[in-house]
Amino acid sequence: MAYRKIKERYSLFEITHQPELCAKVTALPVHEYDVDAAILYKDIMTPLVPMGVDGTSNRGIGPVISNPIRSKEDVDQLRDIVVEESLDFYGENDPNVDTRHAHSSIDWLL
Repeated sequence: MAYRKIKERYSLFEITHQPELCAKVTALPVHEYDVDAAILYKDIMTPLVPMGVDGTSNRGIGPVISNPIRSKEDVDQLRDIVVEESLDFYGENDPNVDTRHAHSSIDWLL
């Protein structure tokens, strides 16, 4: 399976921070299984880092937060996110990635 080969080489963090690689992983189910749609592959932990929540995604375990939010004081310590500064890669699309060949149109991207 192509996804497992990619995961052997790249961490979740690396995949989600490289728009071309992220687009490739997003398109995999469409190519491999001829499904009708794919959800943009992004890590739900990504926005937490600039907010001051440290965590990793451990193989076989999933997300692990080193400083969990357990109280109102923890919530009060969270920083506001300035997307243009700390998540600028998040909405990027690589112009060199052509996802149209998965179907006759790009209607499959959710």
